[in-house]
Amino acid sequence: HADISFLRAQIFDAETQVESLDSQGFELTHQRDTTLFELASLKKNLSSIRRVPPEILSEIFQILCLPEEGISMYEHPIAQYTSALCAVCVTWKKVAHATPRLWSKLCLSLGKHQPKPAIPGIGWVKDWIDRSQGLPLDLYLNFEI
Repeated sequence: HADISFLRAQIFDAETQVESLDSQGFELTHQRDTTLFELASLKKNLSSIRRVPPEILSEIFQILCLPEEGISMYEHPIAQYTSALCAVCVTWKKVAHATPRLWSKLCLSLGKHQPKPAIPGIGWVKDWIDRSQGLPLDLYLNFEI
């Protein structure tokens, strides 16, 4: 019986040690994941596009999104361009939303052959107008019968 008791004690000690190591492993994995996340965030800040001042980004966005002279608003997908910019990252979305000129032109095409709007409902029109921050709004309406 002494041998069995001794073996049971050794098994118990080994199981306890395994549980302790598992617990330490989970903690180390969590610390590693947290450190990797922080490292990725730090590396993102080194990206050259992140060092571009918001004013410059705003100018670039306007060049990209607003149509050149002589280009029909109906041929220039300003809503798709602004939506794409806003989807890149939080910083670009903030810069775009803080650039009233991007939102000073609105083209609405309505008709039986038009696909449904990418943004359902009318709330997006109010948001668009609000973002123009009081600038004169150029509204282009295209009705197809």
